[in-house]
Amino acid sequence: MCDDLRELVSRESPSDDPARVASLAWFIRDALRSRRVEAQTYACPAQGDALLASVGGKGGTLILGHLDTVWPVGSLAEIPFRIDAGRATGPGVFDMKAGIAVALAVLPALAEEPEPAPVSLLLVPDEEVGTHASRGLLLETAGRHRRVLALEPSLDGAVKLERKGTGLFRLASAAAPSTRAWSPRRVHRLSPSWRGASCSSRHSPTRNKRRARDGQLVGRRSRLVEG
Repeated sequence: MCDDLRELVSRESPSDDPARVASLAWFIRDALRSRRVEAQTYACPAQGDALLASVGGKGGTLILGHLDTVWPVGSLAEIPFRIDAGRATGPGVFDMKAGIAVALAVLPALAEEPEPAPVSLLLVPDEEVGTHASRGLLLETAGRHRRVLALEPSLDGAVKLERKGTGLFRLASAAAPSTRAWSPRRVHRLSPSWRGASCSSRHSPTRNKRRARDGQLVGRRSRLVEG
């Protein structure tokens, strides 16, 4: 694995250099094929190539990772790859070429089993910049598997049990009075998950004032928009 890691780190692959990212994908593809693992690359325009490899048929487990790093070209000259006291360092070692090196060892070992469990490896070229170019391939591939394990590293060798994500939403309200005795002071409660959202109104700011406050929306007519 250390030799594989050295080869991976020596191939710099910053997100803004699709040619280098694609070259790394081709290197991993050829390495897996030489170890009797089926592997293909897929173009992700403007970001390079993704790699998809599999053993043991369809479905099962998807191992997910990425080829790109945040390190610009030239970083290797400043921080060369080295292993000191059992610790490897160099651009992209931690995030996440060490994980790819593990996959390069695991998949060929599984392929040698008489009846290997179905396992696939997907490495996208643009994780560090939002995974926009590889989104379709990622979703389609993940949908064919029962579970996903990420090669993303963790500190101090701990097992990573979960991932988090963020999203941006624009919220407007959509409601109408249910009785003739409706009052503009009536409160429409929202799910706690919408707390802190901002609201906009098409109506008079004086009589039909509304605002998001502690998960409550005050006002007359509204519509819910996800953006």
